[in-house]
Amino acid sequence: MITQVVVHTFAGIFWTTAYVLIALKSRADRTYGMPLAALGANLGWEFYFTVIDPPTYDSDFVFGAQLTIDAIWLLTDFVILWYVFRHGPREFPGLSRRLCYAMFAGVIVLMGTTDVLISREFEDSYGLRVSFLQALMMSLLFLGMLQARRSLRGQSLGIAVAKMLGTAAASLGVHLRPPLPEYGHSVLLKFLYLVCLAADVVYVVAVYRIRQGRSGPARPTGKVGAGARIGGER
Repeated sequence: MITQVVVHTFAGIFWTTAYVLIALKSRADRTYGMPLAALGANLGWEFYFTVIDPPTYDSDFVFGAQLTIDAIWLLTDFVILWYVFRHGPREFPGLSRRLCYAMFAGVIVLMGTTDVLISREFEDSYGLRVSFLQALMMSLLFLGMLQARRSLRGQSLGIAVAKMLGTAAASLGVHLRPPLPEYGHSVLLKFLYLVCLAADVVYVVAVYRIRQGRSGPARPTGKVGAGARIGGER
């Protein structure tokens, strides 16, 4: 019980730190710091498991703590979403602002709905399988954003490290004390723990190398190139 609380507390702290840093970096760099598909999936998961169908735990304290953390994540995701609609069109200069907004909304609704339906289809009452799939998707999309932007606009070493530690702590917590017995026997989850860690390590190293080699500020000095794609790629 104590181990579960400690590990999940660290997971909550690190992931909250990552979300807050993403919001702050989005504001500073006048862009959005989370890929659209990942943001949509996060919003869908956190809204469903915070507002519509919160999972139960064998301890009222753990239930309250997890619900509070999920609510904080949901609120910070809405802040990041605001930056998407405020600064996102600058990443797509070849599209009208109205078309950008429609695209943003479509991607976010599609990913959020898919996220929820996967959890319900497989009767995953805690949403753990899809949450670790989200974590992996986010790491890969962040790497794509680094490659596309060729800078740390919207991203930072602090975000990368906090995300890695948050996912690692969550993986350890579920492995040590799975909320359902089936999670303890899941080969998929064990695979995702390892792949997420590997992807996060690659992301941290990539951010560090760009940070070390960066000669100027991360802010864009002009319009982003016309070859922009979803997630801020160009």
